[in-house]
Parts: sequence; structure tokens; C-alpha cells
Amino acid sequence: MSKTEVLIMFRKNLLDFLSNLIEQFPKEGDFVLLKILLSDQIPIEEAMKIFSERILPYVDMIKSKDERFFLESTDLFEGVANDKVNYFRNIWLSPSLNQDDKDNLWKWFRLFANLAVKYSQFN
Repeated sequence: MSKTEVLIMFRKNLLDFLSNLIEQFPKEGDFVLLKILLSDQIPIEEAMKIFSERILPYVDMIKSKDERFFLESTDLFEGVANDKVNYFRNIWLSPSLNQDDKDNLWKWFRLFANLAVKYSQFN
């Protein structure tokens, strides 16, 4: 897989992931804003570089479905207001996410972690 293919796959899947989050949490406008920014404003290579730097230290946690990734890891959300970081923790702990939802989140993050690993091989 080429670097361009990794970036295309990352962009497509990240936008799909955000669409799913918007559908599941329609009152959370930040997901809409983030999708718009990633669709039109932020170059995908820049987004991938930042995302890779932040997720690579957690690849093992993601692969083993270690919930501490969602509950304790704040590096992924660096630059995001603390109340939003806590929002993600609270969502993970709340009954609004059932086990299927959590499994789907793990699938998404495993995909993103794998893409980050592939992307890091080009740098």
C-alpha cells in the first residue's frame, strides 16, 4: 500500500467514523465541525501526521482492547478542551454505549492504529 493509498483510506474512514458519531450523538455539534474541518479545511496529510503521532504510543492498548485507552489517555485529545476529553470518558462509561457500540469503536480505532503504523513506515 502506497503512502497516498494510506492517506486516502484514512480520510475516507475518518469521515465515515465521524458520520457514525454524528448519527449516534446528534446533539454533539463538535463532531459536525470536526468533519467539516477534515473534509475541507485541514490537509489530510497534516491530520494523519498529528493523529499518527498521538495514537502510535497506544497501539498495544488498542489491539488488546484495554479500556484505559478511552478512560485515561489524554494525548489523543491534546488541544481539546478538558470538558470534551471528559465527555469522551463519560460516553464510554455511560449506558448510552452498549457492548456492540464499544466493539465498533474498537474496530474503528484498530483500523486507525493500523493505518498510523503503515503511514509511519513512510516517514
